[in-house]
Amino acid sequence: DIDWWCAQFETEPVFSSMNPKGSPEYIEGKNYGKAQTFAQLRAKSMPRLIPAELVGRINEAALSLNVSPQLYFYLALRTFLAINSGNEDVTVATTGARRATLMQKKCGMTLAHMVSWRSCIDSKNTSFRDALLKLSISQKDIYRHISVHMSDYEKVKRERFNVPDDAIYKTIVFTYQPYFNVENTGLRFKATHVNVGFTPYPLYMNVMPMDNSGDLWADYIYGVGYFLPENIEKFHAFMLKFIEEGLHSPEKTVSDLA
Repeated sequence: DIDWWCAQFETEPVFSSMNPKGSPEYIEGKNYGKAQTFAQLRAKSMPRLIPAELVGRINEAALSLNVSPQLYFYLALRTFLAINSGNEDVTVATTGARRATLMQKKCGMTLAHMVSWRSCIDSKNTSFRDALLKLSISQKDIYRHISVHMSDYEKVKRERFNVPDDAIYKTIVFTYQPYFNVENTGLRFKATHVNVGFTPYPLYMNVMPMDNSGDLWADYIYGVGYFLPENIEKFHAFMLKFIEEGLHSPEKTVSDLA
């Protein structure tokens, strides 16, 4: 597994952000494109709706392509980041469960790693549909190679690019909690957004249901002083429009839809 991760870092990743390059609130703007190190940040939560009607069409389209619905949101995210940075090489943090040892299983443990999801797509020459298929391959590759010791994973970055262990190339963590249809089970639930007040990353984006209405919510937990809410609003509007048009015209290139 570590050999596969070494191949992902043959070249140094490009630092990307939801903030436009050169914007006044940009994180140490002079270092745009370089690895940054962050401590825990004071945070606010900004939940935004993804309507059930759109969620249903995403699920249907994903099933027909045999890909995860998560990829529709990720494709929108990486496209937006590529536009901001002017570089198609985009890195976002994601999580995956690694194989636990027998002792850990007996203790009821599972192990999840937060790793880099790096993708490079030629937006001008890749259709919306083909981009999803390409991302599906990279997503599955991450899951296949997730059983790696994080100390070895960090060592690759440290030795190749002379960065500290806690340096990161991504300002966004993206997780997706799939929607389960509980309409016929009698199960009803309603969750509440809770702002915990801090985040270890500049922006944590979590897509999940808050009830059984079919709606999904994108909860943006952002570091105060690192992101302006209007930039997150701009992305959310972009994401909904981009996915909507991609579902309607999947043969169009990513850049045409953006």
